[in-house]
Amino acid sequence: MDKKPILFNFGGVMLTVSLFTVLPFIVCLMWTVIISLDNAGGWKKYDRAYLAAFMLACSLLYLGHAVHFNSAQGSMSFVDCIYAGTNLWVYPLFYLYLRQLTTPVKLRWNAALAILPGLLVFLFSVYELYVLGRLDITHKLNRFLFPVTVVLSSTGGFLRIEKHNRLVRELYSNTEKKTYGQLLWLMVLMLIASVVSIGLNHVGRDYFGRDILLAVPSSFFSAVLFAIAYVGSRIEFAAQDAAVDFPEPPEAEPDDGIDSLVGLASRLDAIMTEGALYQQPNLKITDLAEAVASNRTYVSKALNGIKGMSFSDYVNGYRIAKAKELLLSEDSYTMSVVAEKSGFLSDTTFYRQFKALTGLTPSQWLKTVKG
Repeated sequence: MDKKPILFNFGGVMLTVSLFTVLPFIVCLMWTVIISLDNAGGWKKYDRAYLAAFMLACSLLYLGHAVHFNSAQGSMSFVDCIYAGTNLWVYPLFYLYLRQLTTPVKLRWNAALAILPGLLVFLFSVYELYVLGRLDITHKLNRFLFPVTVVLSSTGGFLRIEKHNRLVRELYSNTEKKTYGQLLWLMVLMLIASVVSIGLNHVGRDYFGRDILLAVPSSFFSAVLFAIAYVGSRIEFAAQDAAVDFPEPPEAEPDDGIDSLVGLASRLDAIMTEGALYQQPNLKITDLAEAVASNRTYVSKALNGIKGMSFSDYVNGYRIAKAKELLLSEDSYTMSVVAEKSGFLSDTTFYRQFKALTGLTPSQWLKTVKG
């Protein structure tokens, strides 16, 4: 039975290739080409080669889907073998991309072990198809191994992004474009996609033999993958950059007890107030440590242990306090001037930090205070 879906009939010519069967493939292939050719953005530095490899694997995966949905029911081909392998490569490759993005050292050869299960399944599928004339065992292996790769890759990805974001907040006062907030949200979408993928993996692709049903997963995965590629291609900061800014390993922590940390915290408050260091937009923890004749490890320990906050939150607290002072002054400063004088690099960061700390925008806060 021919299972080719018919999208529409125009001028007596029946177009038998459904848009929804090829949409994810087109999206992934397009981004594979864009990322691979975008050398101007320094894609090697930000490990976009891994992102390109991830999108290429997705392209091959959805090529398998497209061929499957536009072939005679029950037919098998080499493309099904490619699908079997790439189905187990996608999430591990995305994890490797995140790992390289959040690690200051290059991945070693053993990182390839992440895609070994997919490679072995691919090789076995070739044997099963061309020697045994079926793919039954391959499908069973996929249904068992796919959830495992999803869980391990997603968990590892979340942990690495969170660790990177914490490190950035401990080192920089200005975290704009350095943390991976957007990528974290995309990981949430990837997790949702994972659950959907696992469900669809058990339901089977043949359940979506009609366009009206196929449109839902096709549109969803196309949108998620487009967003991941778009955000990844615009990342401007990676762990390698932090390694350049902080080339030396963290200094040993003096073992002077809690009283010494309390004293250091007081000195930090004094230097921040008297020296107004917070007005330096690109202030780093090493700058503050140097100002109090200490080291960044000890300063970080004092801020976390005594103040209960990261370096970034500590500095931005002073910046918001300065912004409030300027907003209440008799001088009519524009919001841009207030942001600049308070030490923020941009109005966007100023508004975001102000609302995060007060729950209100600067204008709302001013109206509330003045009544």
